[in-house]
Amino acid sequence: MKCSELWTEIIPKNDPNSNITNQVWSCSFNNDGSILLACVGDAILVYDSFTGNLVNKAIRGGQKEQINCIKFSKDGKRFATASNDKTVWVWSFDVNKNPKLAPEVKYSHTDKVLCLAFNPLTHQIFSGGAQDYALWTPDQQSIEKSKFKDKIITCAWSWDGLYLGFGTMGGIIGIRNRALEQLAEIQRSFPIWCMDWTPITPDYQNSVLVVGVWEQSIAHYNIQGQQLGSDKKLTYDPIDINFSTQGEFLLVSGTNNKCTLYTREGGFLIDVATKNDWVWNNKLKPLHVALTTNDGEISMFKIQQLTVHALEGDKYAYRDNLTDIVVQSMSSNQRIRLKCKELVKNISIYKDKLAAHLTERILIYGTSSEDSQMKYKLHKRIVKKVEAHILEIVSNHLIACVKNKVQLYQLSGDLEKEWVFDSRVNCIKIIGGMPNKEGAYVGLKNGQIFKIFVDNSFPIPILNHNISIKNIDASQKRKRLAVVDKNSNLTVYDLSNKEQVFQEMNIVSCAFNNNFDDLLAFSSTDTTFIRCSNHPPLSQKISGQVVGFKANKLFVLNDNVMSTIDVSMTQTMIKYLERKEFQSAYEISLLGVTDQDFLYLGNEALIATQFAIARKCYTRIKKLDFIYLLEKAEKDFKKNTFVEGFYQGEIYALQTKFYEAENALTKSNLASQAKEMWIILKEFDKAMRITDTVINFLIPADASRKDLLIQRAEWEVKQGNWKKGGELYIQAEVYKKAIEVYVTNNFSEGIVEVCRNADAETQRKEIEQCAAYFKKAKLHQYTKEAYLKLQDNKALLQLNIDLEKWDEAMTLAKAHPEFMEIVKLPYANWLAKQDRYEESLKAYRKIGKHDMATKMLYNLSQNAVFEKRFSDAALFTWMIATEHLGLIRNMKAPTPEDIENLMKFYQYRDDAEIYFAYSKVQSFVDEPFLPLSGHAYMLNIFNAARFAINKLGNRQLYGVQHSYLYYSLGKVSKQLEGYKTARICYEKLASYKIPTEWSEEIELSTLLIRSKPYSDQESLLPICNRCYNQNPALTEGNRCSSCMHQFQNCFISFENLPLVEFKLDPKITHKRFIELINSDKSKTQPNKKKKKANDGWQESHQGDQQVLTFNNSPQKGGNDKSSPFLDKLNEVFEIQQTTQEYIPVTLDENIVSSLSIDEVYWVDYTKYCYTAEIKYYKSMLTDIPLKNCQECGTFYILDEYEFEISKTQKCPFCRSVDERAGPQKDVFDF
Repeated sequence: MKCSELWTEIIPKNDPNSNITNQVWSCSFNNDGSILLACVGDAILVYDSFTGNLVNKAIRGGQKEQINCIKFSKDGKRFATASNDKTVWVWSFDVNKNPKLAPEVKYSHTDKVLCLAFNPLTHQIFSGGAQDYALWTPDQQSIEKSKFKDKIITCAWSWDGLYLGFGTMGGIIGIRNRALEQLAEIQRSFPIWCMDWTPITPDYQNSVLVVGVWEQSIAHYNIQGQQLGSDKKLTYDPIDINFSTQGEFLLVSGTNNKCTLYTREGGFLIDVATKNDWVWNNKLKPLHVALTTNDGEISMFKIQQLTVHALEGDKYAYRDNLTDIVVQSMSSNQRIRLKCKELVKNISIYKDKLAAHLTERILIYGTSSEDSQMKYKLHKRIVKKVEAHILEIVSNHLIACVKNKVQLYQLSGDLEKEWVFDSRVNCIKIIGGMPNKEGAYVGLKNGQIFKIFVDNSFPIPILNHNISIKNIDASQKRKRLAVVDKNSNLTVYDLSNKEQVFQEMNIVSCAFNNNFDDLLAFSSTDTTFIRCSNHPPLSQKISGQVVGFKANKLFVLNDNVMSTIDVSMTQTMIKYLERKEFQSAYEISLLGVTDQDFLYLGNEALIATQFAIARKCYTRIKKLDFIYLLEKAEKDFKKNTFVEGFYQGEIYALQTKFYEAENALTKSNLASQAKEMWIILKEFDKAMRITDTVINFLIPADASRKDLLIQRAEWEVKQGNWKKGGELYIQAEVYKKAIEVYVTNNFSEGIVEVCRNADAETQRKEIEQCAAYFKKAKLHQYTKEAYLKLQDNKALLQLNIDLEKWDEAMTLAKAHPEFMEIVKLPYANWLAKQDRYEESLKAYRKIGKHDMATKMLYNLSQNAVFEKRFSDAALFTWMIATEHLGLIRNMKAPTPEDIENLMKFYQYRDDAEIYFAYSKVQSFVDEPFLPLSGHAYMLNIFNAARFAINKLGNRQLYGVQHSYLYYSLGKVSKQLEGYKTARICYEKLASYKIPTEWSEEIELSTLLIRSKPYSDQESLLPICNRCYNQNPALTEGNRCSSCMHQFQNCFISFENLPLVEFKLDPKITHKRFIELINSDKSKTQPNKKKKKANDGWQESHQGDQQVLTFNNSPQKGGNDKSSPFLDKLNEVFEIQQTTQEYIPVTLDENIVSSLSIDEVYWVDYTKYCYTAEIKYYKSMLTDIPLKNCQECGTFYILDEYEFEISKTQKCPFCRSVDERAGPQKDVFDF
């Protein structure tokens, strides 16, 4: 901050014998600050504030003696003068009439008038003199005058016009209201020479009277006359004081021949001017100060607020009102203000710290890096005067540039080290680093550039530019250095070889992009350029200096105002595409292009078979239709059937460029696809044109036209012309569709006509459709007529059943005994509708309608899901699975129905398991208070969510939200250091609609997880106990990705269990198996032919330490104890490596006899289906006792299972199968 003199007028001295001197007692600005009035002797001078030129000749001859005070009204339309000739003159003023000065009112006092003041609200004038005071009110003839006991020498109205203050030669301070009623009177020992009221602002709502006392002090009083604080001591007597409009600055002049600028609280800022004599009067307008002196000088000064600012990332801090720091987020536009109460000389931001360099001290502020509100708190106060022209802060140090020195201070204020250079330090660029090891580039006046590190006392020379350095910046990866010198030349150096790679003239500033290494922005006086790699720079008319470049945000400083400019990267992206550099094009597009640009990039990448880039683009803009097209293209490319013209046409079509799509398809001999496109668009005439001209020789005309006729009828119906559509269907002889149209539009007359004219033999189905419509419309006479025409007694019986006329239905069933079974099922359904579920379930089973029983269970399951009782839903779904299992007649030689039921059994069993796992996830997400916490609970949620995702895959299951699964898995994975899994989950969440309350957490976690390694903690990765390969956390189907072995999980903690499935030799029965595993192992013949097996662990010795090392898979030749099962497992593993199919482990009697009862488990479903295959498992870690439920076949860790059983006495998964049993009775006993 500095002050510069705009102009000075020196009034010559008058005749020594005259009673009028050249002293300038008073001056005043008009409302906009363009005019300055000054009074010299008995003359009024009118100046142009900016040029110092007199607007007209001096006005003399009005008042006969010296004018002591001159003041403008707030609106600038009047001013008043007070004189020794005992008068006050009120003048009209019009600046637009060059200017016009005319006395409007004159009134007199009994003695000299020494001061006056305009009320800013009512424009009343208070004038004070040697013996009295007066109050003049506009548009009133009478003037209120009153005597006073002392000489009034100063006065001032409050800024809201409610209060008046005046001071006297005898030290009296008077405070009165607008009606001049006394509110307070204070007696001081010395004259009160000047005063002013503090302006009212949003931060300061109360007026305070500030008075200058001729005992070298300034005092503050409220309207009740109470002094606020103690006197502020000065080294001189104050003669005049004035506040700025907003009250942030206080201007004081006095007997020290100076005019000084203070803060509102009295903190010193700067000496505006130093004169040769006393400064009688000062006036302050924004950035301008007017002074008048005792020796006849009238001066105008301009306050220049130099820009003091700092930028780090998107945080911008700048000095405001000289003593405040405003920190602003350039992305969110959040702002906070830090009040330093002293002149701010330098500002620096580094990560979560901010340093404010004041005149006598340095303030260190800090904020949490995760604090979205930017709440800075004062952490340290260094009381030390540092005369530095540059000051930067890093993690634990301050870097100060003092002339040709760079000094490193600890945050305690102690000098740690100092680098001394041969020339003045012009600029410094902090390049970051680990705490206490940060680095910086230092640019010198002699053109040299050095690199310094906090932990290194020796500067490292980088290069010699030979011209004084003005600005430097380093690229993101520190490969290039941009230098702007005093000649306004920009030079970019390659730091690997110190060679110049680019130069531009007439440049004032530059900044590398924080996110893309080869992207540089630089600006001239009125143009900003952006250069990427070796492409020609792009330019845009933007005034100001580039100070930062982050993503597509360009931070430009222009006239002390920082602005954020969004820069489109479209042209740069296109340049890369022209060179077929798709990866670079994608990376640059991430900085900021439109969705249309991403689409264009994706399309170009797809045509060029750059499928990975295309997928990223389509996913980013959520173009699902293009993603589906991409997946199809990838499949065709793998099959070597990729046709560029076809996909070009598809891309055109998806962008509604249909004629271009037709041309592309027909050029590739794909006219049928072009025809299909026009049909989809309902442009049947264009489709017919292609039919007639292109593909007529391939398809018979009648068949093709009939097909189009049907499709046109469908279109007419969709457009609402259903009668026309019905007629077209009739023309095409598609009666069924005509009936559907009439039924949809409830056109019963047409349906009756169709029914009566239809042939009962050839159009039986159409008549049945008519009957169905009549039945639904409750047109029972027509329904009966249709059934009689069809001679369908069964349907007539069904009609009575539908009407729930059970007596009539039974009568008709007795007449036709073959239809008796028809009555039973509807009756069972009716029982279900009456909420008699137990009877209904028995009825279904009685008549063999297991599908109906299943349906009822399905409804119960759906209701449980709707009510978020997922453990109940798991139970009902498991019961559905057992219903399907019970329907299988022979699993060893299954019929198609048996195969279908078996598939449904597997499906519903999987759904039940997913619901059971999802119950834990849903509780974790939705319940406000979690029952457990800690690592074990988080691991439980991790395993449950992972299990559900692996089982569920990409399919949808009612009630199970993929977003819940990925949100839970991502959240706990981050806490368990499964960063890769967490990142996958958060990327998946981007494609789901998520609750609003998650958005902020997910966005923040997505950003934070990118700073973590792209890997999972090894303990979280499942290891296949069959092949000993480590699997990723998410594996499709909950299988080993190497050997396709199905993982088995504990249905409490959902941990992977050390179980390996095996099969028995077909000659071994289950009974024989039981005998073998219970046999005496001492009599078992050892397997001498087999070599030692290795389960993946190798033992070695290092000194006196025993070390176990894990390999990828079991190998032969290990040091482990021989085991027939492991030998067999190795044999299967070697075969497995030659195929992608799952190869089961089959055991003969010799191997089975080597197994013990405590390491073998089996799942037996023969209670549901007597031909069901029993599944066998071997525990690879017998130290972990397991338990499997004999009802549902689920596995558990024994300790966890016994804990749950102790609470509920039921299996956690299936509870109790016996609970479903109940008393049996014949529900059809009418």
